[in-house]
Amino acid sequence: MDSIAGKYVLVNEPPRTGGFASVHKAFDITAQKLVAIKLMSRTDDPLREQAVSREMESLRKLSHPNIIKMRDAGFDELRDAHYLVLDWVEESLAEVLKAKVIYEWDDLASQLAEPLVQALSYAHLNGVEHRDIKPSNILMADGSVPLLADFGIAKVRQGVVSEHTLMRFGSGPYSPPEDDGEVKYVRDVYSMGVLLIQAMHQERLRSRADVEPALQSINVPPDVRKLLASALSR
Repeated sequence: MDSIAGKYVLVNEPPRTGGFASVHKAFDITAQKLVAIKLMSRTDDPLREQAVSREMESLRKLSHPNIIKMRDAGFDELRDAHYLVLDWVEESLAEVLKAKVIYEWDDLASQLAEPLVQALSYAHLNGVEHRDIKPSNILMADGSVPLLADFGIAKVRQGVVSEHTLMRFGSGPYSPPEDDGEVKYVRDVYSMGVLLIQAMHQERLRSRADVEPALQSINVPPDVRKLLASALSR
């Protein structure tokens, strides 16, 4: 059996890949449940090593019903890779939207906006910025419970802005047009606004230029449109 740390048996399925990590479905022998094993090969690239340590540090600090839970972490000598053990979730919001699911505001408010904003607020109160909010980083547990995931380029705020950042790994329309990292949490507010707009918009947002027209086209109450516009202006 192909396993990690002698207790996580890898399921014979292709891994999910993205960025500089691969996510494998595995069976936790001790807990008798499916888990996700995120493997990140050791490298001489300091940015990649920084991403690994940031994700571990962020997830250790956070415990919230709408943030993915880290069950274990370590280093696998055989694969020369760091690993994180997370709850296994079958699909992401990106896959839901790809299936042409379009949320109406009332459903979006209760099913996505409220739980995700609460999770993000909790992370910020604990000094963690996510900095890469997008549909593929929102996992949908049991098909309907959103979980904020993938803290690989998060910043753990400790009163000092790090000289070295991972901002070049940001994602398309979800990245604000100007962000020097000096103003805390602005990037997350902008990205969450774009994500909520995308969930109510029929066409995929491919660039920042698509965001404002999409905001004007979605069917939402005037106060909600004003709130979303405020998020984009930050």
